[in-house]
Amino acid sequence: MITCPTKYKISKKFLIQEYIKNKKSMYIIAKSLNCSYPVIRKNLLKYKIKIRNYSEAVKNSYEKYPELKIKAKGKQCGSYKEGYYSKYAKKSNECISCGTKIGPKAKRCYSCTNKIRLFSQETRKKMSLALGGTGIPFENRDYSAKFYEVRELIRIRDNYTCQLCHKKAKHVHHIDYDKKNCSEDNLITLCIKCHLKTNINRNYWKKYFIAI
Repeated sequence: MITCPTKYKISKKFLIQEYIKNKKSMYIIAKSLNCSYPVIRKNLLKYKIKIRNYSEAVKNSYEKYPELKIKAKGKQCGSYKEGYYSKYAKKSNECISCGTKIGPKAKRCYSCTNKIRLFSQETRKKMSLALGGTGIPFENRDYSAKFYEVRELIRIRDNYTCQLCHKKAKHVHHIDYDKKNCSEDNLITLCIKCHLKTNINRNYWKKYFIAI
């Protein structure tokens, strides 16, 4: 705790004149008397003079020095960059391969990144077989135009709810894993976690969804 030296004897009349009437800050008063800031503060508390809070101090500074108040709006604001406020808004980007909206730092979406991964043909074959595929890498990877027309209807039918965990969901899954088969009976709404889960042990999930 900082204590006030006994050599500083500041009168109440002086503090009222400088701090209340002239609206000087404690720092400026301390500088004029060649003493420290805590000395002025302790004397204000001693004489029971109300100390300004932060908002009042800022308002007082703007009244005395109007040049401190910078009214920065639009492009004049320092955080305004490339048509958006960088502090409060994130600029979305587009995938350079398929054009879908992605995060501000990414170049490609998740699916396009997976397509260009540098795996050998043998490794891709093993991965396909491990996931229950035929061994042909990226078999039926591309979705048909009909799928993009129907998927929103499937989401509405399932009330945007995952049919496994019953949480909010937007992913639409092909039950028989055939991307060309876009009939309503073959499509179901899943969340991202459950959709990833269905890529393993495909025969089980195929029978499970057909049953329900």
